[in-house]
Amino acid sequence: QFGLAPDATGAAAWRLRGEGIDPGGASWLCADPVHLAVGLKGIRLTDPAALKLSAAEAAALGQALNAHFAPEGLTFQAPHPRRWYVRLPQGLAAPRTTAPEHALGPVEESSLPAGDAGARWRSCMNEAQMLLHEHPVNRAREQSGEPPINGVWLWGGGSPPAPAARPGTECWLAADPLVRGLALAAGARAANLPGTWSGRAPPGPGIHWHVLEQARAAAAAGDPQAWHAALMDLETHWFAPLLDALAQGSLGMVSIHAVSPGQTLSVEVTRSDLRHVWRRARALKAYVNLNAPAEAR
Repeated sequence: QFGLAPDATGAAAWRLRGEGIDPGGASWLCADPVHLAVGLKGIRLTDPAALKLSAAEAAALGQALNAHFAPEGLTFQAPHPRRWYVRLPQGLAAPRTTAPEHALGPVEESSLPAGDAGARWRSCMNEAQMLLHEHPVNRAREQSGEPPINGVWLWGGGSPPAPAARPGTECWLAADPLVRGLALAAGARAANLPGTWSGRAPPGPGIHWHVLEQARAAAAAGDPQAWHAALMDLETHWFAPLLDALAQGSLGMVSIHAVSPGQTLSVEVTRSDLRHVWRRARALKAYVNLNAPAEAR
């Protein structure tokens, strides 16, 4: 929607803006806390979105990182427990990176920082792993049965291209600050996503985009039970109330774009469509290409 290539370039600057932080003229990287699971077949990156991390834990770990990397001019910030950033000193280039959602599972060399500055940043990630491994926060987490935060995933650096302009009548509501930051940079409005459809459209005319990612973590983990529960939650708090709003005439049209790495299902419905009672309801699987690879579904 914003006309950008599906890579990680510039994501840190846009996400910071969505956090309410002005990135200024500095260069930034996302430095998200992660759990790297060590097994017989190597190291696996688990889904960072599934981690439970308190603000106090994030602050303590960030303090340790800042103390260690201060001589190199690196400054870590954690405006959210699961979203960390590192500000680069002037003259230090950001590497080519891979967003964490595209690197889940076995850590491949191709997903690690690359380019002219890649080796330096891979070394930085290794130092962070060793530093965090022995931190008291992680010892306490292991004792309580929580996975340790034993690494930071660096991504999203570089000079961000300008997103395609969006009309000022658009409003983007999303939990992800990257979406909000892109919207603001494109001249649209942005706000946090509410927990449920309130029964009325946000104030102001135009198109209102609601980015619903509640089922993403379950899909990434391959957990069908959790995915089904998330889908039912979406049905209860979003789709059923939206259908009621259409029937009552408070909405003109609802469009749904179900996005996956391999394909997108797009449907739209207007109030007049609800009068087509001869159309029989179809099972959800009827709309999915079951011959597509699992990751595409």
